[in-house]
Amino acid sequence: MDDVSALLAEAEEAKARLLMSAINVGEVYYFLRKHHSPALADSWRESSGTLPVMMHPLSMTGDPEFRSVDQLEIDWIGRE
Repeated sequence: MDDVSALLAEAEEAKARLLMSAINVGEVYYFLRKHHSPALADSWRESSGTLPVMMHPLSMTGDPEFRSVDQLEIDWIGRE
């Protein structure tokens, strides 16, 4: 079992608490969509809610690549 699988298993048993920021969620979605397919990215977004991971609402970025991600609420910092 790799480290990620072990941590997910511990979180499912309430032995570990895992956090993921809204920015990380967007990054995973964007990566899957850009390098694989929109269908895979949408599937991940739908199934990510079943992971034993607490989503942190921090959602500020200045990275312009996030502008192309639909359904992602972001507080933009820096130049628009």
